[in-house]
Amino acid sequence: HGHGVVVNPIKATEASIKMGQKLFNTYCAVCHGNEGRGGAPMAKKLSGIPKFTAELLEGVDDNHMFSMVTSGHGPMPGYAEALTPEERWHVANYVRTLQKKLAGEKAASAKQGASR
Repeated sequence: HGHGVVVNPIKATEASIKMGQKLFNTYCAVCHGNEGRGGAPMAKKLSGIPKFTAELLEGVDDNHMFSMVTSGHGPMPGYAEALTPEERWHVANYVRTLQKKLAGEKAASAKQGASR
């Protein structure tokens, strides 16, 4: 049935998000930084590692995220051998929570700026 969109089969439960965070901190934070905020040691050595923003993450659906984690993207290697498909979906679920968190922080800082 060709190349359809794969829907994330793992519900974003608290357990899944916790597991995703643990995996993110092990495999992803070395380049993307804590919570994807950049400033990681490897980010200085490799150019083209994006800092996560709400806008950046909004443009990446779960399917695309899963595929980047599986096959790699730009300077990023693929993690198909290191992480099971289920673990890659946990990472996607965790990164989704960062999107909401970053959007909330941006809204809060915009509000603060407006009140000065």
